[in-house]
Amino acid sequence: MPLVHKLNKPLIVQVPLPKSHVITATVAGFGLGLLYNLLIPVFSVEASIAFRAAIPLWYGTLGGCAGLLHHHLDDHWRDPGSHKPGSHKPDWLTAGIFCAWCNALLLLFTLEQMTSISSLAFNTSIHSAWFIAEGFLSGTVISISAKMISVQSGIS
Repeated sequence: MPLVHKLNKPLIVQVPLPKSHVITATVAGFGLGLLYNLLIPVFSVEASIAFRAAIPLWYGTLGGCAGLLHHHLDDHWRDPGSHKPGSHKPDWLTAGIFCAWCNALLLLFTLEQMTSISSLAFNTSIHSAWFIAEGFLSGTVISISAKMISVQSGIS
């Protein structure tokens, strides 16, 4: 039996989720994470199994969250009376900014590890802030890929 407020209204409101874009963005993010996982040996970086397993899961999660953000911005933040061009930011821009922000937060938690990986991968003392730019690029690729998958498969 659902929880009911004093006025006989359900306490939990069920909101329909946009399954199509969330799923395609998650799949695109997971695929990008697998691609990054395949590139680790190219840079001859010794990575633990846990680190290699976390990469596809991290980007799959980022993709799913970017898909939810896309739905939320489309349905709730856009003024329904304003359909002017430019009244809404492009999907790839919001996904890129979101993923860059998430990678910046992850970088704060793993700064020492990312600095050592950066020095091993690039053979220089490059700052690990490249990870933030890579997050923006990954979010952009995830968003564009999800849009292409949705259009080609006929999912609206």
